[in-house]
Amino acid sequence: MLPDPDQTERQRSAGPLGALLQDRAKLHWMEEEHTMSHLLVVHYKYARYDIYIGRGSKWGNPFVIGTDGTREQVIDLYQQWLPDQPELMAALGELTDKTLGCSCAPRDCHGDVLAPLAARVPVLSPWGPVPHPAGGLPAVRAPF
Repeated sequence: MLPDPDQTERQRSAGPLGALLQDRAKLHWMEEEHTMSHLLVVHYKYARYDIYIGRGSKWGNPFVIGTDGTREQVIDLYQQWLPDQPELMAALGELTDKTLGCSCAPRDCHGDVLAPLAARVPVLSPWGPVPHPAGGLPAVRAPF
């Protein structure tokens, strides 16, 4: 959502404080765009990726196809298990704007659970947290 032009003009005419508020509005807009980025899950052997999320990584699915259920069932189990893993939930920001590599892709993958969660991680501005409309997800410090 872009800043309201009428509000921006009022802030500009309010002097230095108005300029600060205008900059905050722009920053909030940039952060909102940042959190809506699309993450991609690719096969780690056939495409470039930034972070490996397969077995052996902290992001790997502990549930095994065949032993724990079908592909769909182990992905569902992962989706239920993940919110109870505070270390992983706190680290979701590591995945933001990254291409995720796994051996499952392009088939259904637990990465399809991770990607949308990481894309919704809110960013902390210099003025404090910018709440995400979905709420409840951890925040990461902005890279600037």
